[in-house]
Amino acid sequence: MAELKIAASPSVNEREEGMTSKFFQPQAGCLVTVPPDDVEMHVVSRGAGRPIVFIHGVGWNHALWAQQLSTFQDQYTVVAGDSRGHGLSSKPAGPYTMAQMTADWSALLSSLGIDKCALVGLSQGGMIAMSLASQEPERFSALVLFSTACRYSDEARTGMQSRALVAQSMGPKAAAEATANSIFSAQFLSENQAFVEEFIDQRVAADAKGIAAAIAALDGFDFSERIGRIKCPTLIVHGAADRVAAPSNATDIAQRIPGSELVWMDGGHILPVECPQAVQSTLETFFGTHYAP
Repeated sequence: MAELKIAASPSVNEREEGMTSKFFQPQAGCLVTVPPDDVEMHVVSRGAGRPIVFIHGVGWNHALWAQQLSTFQDQYTVVAGDSRGHGLSSKPAGPYTMAQMTADWSALLSSLGIDKCALVGLSQGGMIAMSLASQEPERFSALVLFSTACRYSDEARTGMQSRALVAQSMGPKAAAEATANSIFSAQFLSENQAFVEEFIDQRVAADAKGIAAAIAALDGFDFSERIGRIKCPTLIVHGAADRVAAPSNATDIAQRIPGSELVWMDGGHILPVECPQAVQSTLETFFGTHYAP
C-alpha cells in the first residue's frame, strides 16, 4: 500500500504571492543537440552539487520550474529544459511519439554528463520521467511525479480532442480559454483572473504545431505494466481538483510503484502555479529524506 499524506492547502495570499510572470519568462541557457534526431534542446542549469532534473508538461517550458531553479540552486545542480516542440527548443514536424521525447531527454542527460540524478516531471513530463525511470532504473536516485498518469485514458483523449475542435472552429483564443478552464481549478480561476488572462495570451502566442505534435505523442501511451520496474524512492503529487488527469490516476501509480508515497494538494493540474509554496515545501521534505545534498 502507498503511504497517503495530505498537504495543507495554500492560502489565497500564498497564491497571490506566487503569481508572477516568472512562469512565462524564458531564462538564459544553452542549446544542446541530441541524437538520434538532432533535436536542439534548450536547457537551463543552475547551481552545483547532486543534480535534480525537471521536465514540464504540454504547452509549458522550463520556466514552469522557475521557483525550483531559484531555490534549489544553493544546494543542488538544478536542470530544466524544453521538450521538443516547446519553448526555445527546436520544433520538428510532428506528430511526435513518447519514445522520441523520452529518447531526447535521455540523450540530453548524457550530453550534460549526468550519470545519476533525481527526476521531477509534471503531466506529460511525468510520463517521460516514468518512462526514463522504467528503462534506466539505475540512473535515477529519486523520482517525483506531478499531475500525471501511467496510461493515456479515453477520458483524457476526449478532453484533448474537444479542445482541438474548439481551436479549429473558434480559433486559438477560444482554445486557450478552454485549456485554462480545464487545467486550473475553479477556485484558482476565480481568484487569479489577471494571471489567467496572461496564460491565455501566452498560449495564443505559442507554437500551435509544436504543442499539437506533443499532444499526439500521448495517444497510445501505456506504461502501467512497466512502472513496477522503478526502484528509486518515488513521490506522487496530485491535485484533488485535477480535471485533466483524474485523481484516480495518482492512486493507480502509487499502487504500481513499490514503496511510493502519495501527496494530495488542494489544486488543479498545474500545481507549481496553483500551490507554489506547498510544492516547494513538499519537494524539500522529500529530497531532504531521500536525496540529501
